[in-house]
Amino acid sequence: MEICRHLRKILDFELQKGNAIKHKGQLWTKMEYSVYLEKPMDKNVIENTLKLDSCVKYSVSKDPHFLMHGFYCTECIHNIDSPPQE
Repeated sequence: MEICRHLRKILDFELQKGNAIKHKGQLWTKMEYSVYLEKPMDKNVIENTLKLDSCVKYSVSKDPHFLMHGFYCTECIHNIDSPPQE
């Protein structure tokens, strides 16, 4: 399985910038497929550079055990996360 077409442009953008996939698969129980990147993503750069579909939303985990942020697709139930920006 691969990341859905709605999130693919974010993943391609990050990989072109030199980010790398740390984990992929069904990593979180609420998501059907997830990609976790090694380096933080910049929400503002992504939102200002890419035309994201309306089904793509942004989320931040405040759980101290899973500090991360990223984008998820409400249509395909996929997500792409990274460590939070410092």
